[in-house]
Amino acid sequence: MLETDSIEPPKEIVKNDLSTLSNNIISCLSAVSLKVGSDKETISCVEECVIATEELQTLGGLVRTDIKAVCDSVTAINEQIEQLESLFRNIDHLEGFVKQKKEQLTLLEYEKSLVETAKDEKELPDFIEIEKDSEDDSPMEISSKVQCKMPVTENISNLKSKKVKKKTKRQKYKVIKLNESIYKSETKTSTFKVVPLSVSPPQPSFNFRAQLLQKRTKNQRLTKMEQAGLKHKNKWFAATRRGCH
Repeated sequence: MLETDSIEPPKEIVKNDLSTLSNNIISCLSAVSLKVGSDKETISCVEECVIATEELQTLGGLVRTDIKAVCDSVTAINEQIEQLESLFRNIDHLEGFVKQKKEQLTLLEYEKSLVETAKDEKELPDFIEIEKDSEDDSPMEISSKVQCKMPVTENISNLKSKKVKKKTKRQKYKVIKLNESIYKSETKTSTFKVVPLSVSPPQPSFNFRAQLLQKRTKNQRLTKMEQAGLKHKNKWFAATRRGCH
């Protein structure tokens, strides 16, 4: 890039201006050589030389103005290049910052998933362990009675054995938490939903009793209002028959 201290005008502009100046000088010399000989002609020749000199000065001023404009343009271009370089440096810095934040976000999501997994494991309902040779794989419900707490002086070996049993039960039954009150249990042969005893059982989505009654009566069963009307009709028929007799 061109520096502001050592700025040179373009070669084409200088060449064109110099050729114009040389042509004007040649015209002046030819005019002087043709007009020499009489006073009037000499005066007119001097006037033409003065006019040509003024034109040369005007042309020189235009050339200087053009050169100054070119220098200003080069300075502005250099400033824009510096701004672009600074912008690129800022972009590189922001890219590194975004990359670092993405890595931190990924780490936080991983830690959050670990915490949620540990929380879900703590909230899973316990199941009574089934013997290996039992054919029934379905989990059994725990009694709703309050169990007594373990004594503080329990041996470490008993605690380890209990942890091993819990781990065995979790391997035997895969329990997935669907919401706060419903869990899905998966075994080797079946998949079903489990509701804890502390939660009331869900209401059935279909009224099987009404559907069964509808199929048995084929929609011919009388309602209470129809039964009351039929009873009134029977009384009226009985009264009219007594009147006829």
